[in-house]
Amino acid sequence: IANLTSKLKNKLVNEAIGSFAIKIASTLFKFIWAVVLARLLGTSNFGLFTFALTVVYILSIPASLGLRWLLVREVAIYRANEDYTLLKGLLKWSNRAVLISSIGIVLFTLIGTLLIDKTLLTTMALALAALPLLSLKTLRIATMQGFKYIALAELPEGVVEPLIFLGLIAASHWYFNETTNVNIVLLIFLLSVFFTYILGGILVAKITPKSVQDATPIYQPHQWLTTAFPFMFMEGLQIINARADILMLKYLRGTDDVAIYSSVDRGVTLIVFFLGAVGTVLAPSVADIYA
Repeated sequence: IANLTSKLKNKLVNEAIGSFAIKIASTLFKFIWAVVLARLLGTSNFGLFTFALTVVYILSIPASLGLRWLLVREVAIYRANEDYTLLKGLLKWSNRAVLISSIGIVLFTLIGTLLIDKTLLTTMALALAALPLLSLKTLRIATMQGFKYIALAELPEGVVEPLIFLGLIAASHWYFNETTNVNIVLLIFLLSVFFTYILGGILVAKITPKSVQDATPIYQPHQWLTTAFPFMFMEGLQIINARADILMLKYLRGTDDVAIYSSVDRGVTLIVFFLGAVGTVLAPSVADIYA
């Protein structure tokens, strides 16, 4: 028992360190991302790019149906109980359900854009094309977390995706000089999401036990949806709190102010993140010296 506890402790510590390192890298990459795009696109186009992605990330909450955190919990429970039939059923059903809901939300939003502001139709269409991939990618992250691969789950979205995006932006700028158009940048974003979606699928396939792959799926959609709804509500509150300011600013002041606000917000987030990390480490030592 002692040996098992020690192994579990070491695994948890390693996963926590890996997850923290990926979060640091992700925060830094997103700051670089904002600086580069603000420089290349200019104020108005960068504001439009930020607004379009904000809409997509907000819509990803109803599109994912709250299944992310349900998957994290249920995958771990089903695997611990060796209930592989329900586990396979949950994985297959959740992907189908999220794909259908994502496509429905994309169509509904495009119709709304056509009625409200036709000038945004092309931009919003390119941004919304990423919605099904983002929503399904979230499920793959949750599945890996449920299988206790915490750091590995965060690697594609936290490190690989921004690196691919920045690499494609650099290539497009140097070879084609096509990074001043917001639609081109959104297309590059879509490609980076697609590549990380494929990578996530490969990783999930590798870590899924053969006993799950060979199982005959059993479905409990009503129970899963009922349980997932509170998770969707909580996720919705969190993302609205984090991103509603961009939407309000767009319609109150325009895309120029969105660009300025977003750039400053990225910088502040980076500073606060590192201050929090350093403060956590130094606080006990400072208190000890003061005492």
